[in-house]
Amino acid sequence: MSTYAIETCALHKRYGHRQAVAGLDLRVPTGCIYGFLGPNGAGKSTTIRMLLGLIKPTSGSCALLGRAVRWDDTRSRREVGALVEGPAFVDYLSARQNLLMLGRLSGLPHDQPLEEALQLVGLAE
Repeated sequence: MSTYAIETCALHKRYGHRQAVAGLDLRVPTGCIYGFLGPNGAGKSTTIRMLLGLIKPTSGSCALLGRAVRWDDTRSRREVGALVEGPAFVDYLSARQNLLMLGRLSGLPHDQPLEEALQLVGLAE
């Protein structure tokens, strides 16, 4: 198993002619606290989205918790807690509907206890 929680090698992401991430080589050892700082547009959110498998890199590779990240595999998202930018909820859906939708997108079983969570935070109604 890798000693790195996060590892990227020549990671690139392009959106048309715009280069969002250019050849990022990064190694964050397991157990370390790492600050990902930079100006707007530096590629921080794009890199995190690639690490979580939410978007595909244009080229290069990345690994999270010792496993290569695949954009179509939800395992990484289940094993880490991440908010990329601000949490977004669909404003025309109820709290229950939003949680059901987010659960489906995360690959959670449909019988996951939802009512208890809604009661706990006062959103059951």
